[in-house]
Amino acid sequence: MEAAVFDMDGTLVDSMGFWEGLAKNYLISQGIVPREDLNKTIEPLTVMESISYMKEEYKIEKSCLQIKDELDELLFSYYRKDVKLKPFAVEIIQSLKNKNIKLAIASVTDEELIYSVLNRYGIYQYFEFIQTCGNVNLSKDNEEFYRLLSKRLGTRPSYIFLFEDSFYSMKAAKRAGLKVVGVEDCYAKEDLEEIIKVSDIYLKSFAGLIDFLK
Repeated sequence: MEAAVFDMDGTLVDSMGFWEGLAKNYLISQGIVPREDLNKTIEPLTVMESISYMKEEYKIEKSCLQIKDELDELLFSYYRKDVKLKPFAVEIIQSLKNKNIKLAIASVTDEELIYSVLNRYGIYQYFEFIQTCGNVNLSKDNEEFYRLLSKRLGTRPSYIFLFEDSFYSMKAAKRAGLKVVGVEDCYAKEDLEEIIKVSDIYLKSFAGLIDFLK
């Protein structure tokens, strides 16, 4: 391992419950009944792609920017005050940094939201950069997203370990040649069998790495 890249939601932070309900609750607040496949449809999309999809699919009579502003109010309040890192995440990040392993974030979530969490926990300075779908205009189901990570880190893909909870991201990362560390999250259990198969290492929690990194 020369570099470790962490997904944010469901991997570093315990936030998938909030995200699972965000789009659904927003549509309900607009008097719209969402379809059951809503979350599965928007899971690999960027925030703006998700908003565009909802606007067109559910005929919302507001601009994409208006919808984003309303969602941002909910998101920023949650990330600035309520969202929590998963147990032992800080210790793992500090241990990896102490071993001179390069660290980065790779996420669908907006960079400003990620920064607010990392800064609140005092670990922002450990990371080389934050790469999001929005700031590189690539989705996480596209292997080019991970090839770009490799270029930015200056590290060959096979020496990069991606910590991730989403199956679709793991598959794309593997196609790009990265190693995958599956991190268990209760909101990804329907893909658990496939996640375990595709993972080079599978963790039920970060506690499993504490002794290994000493």
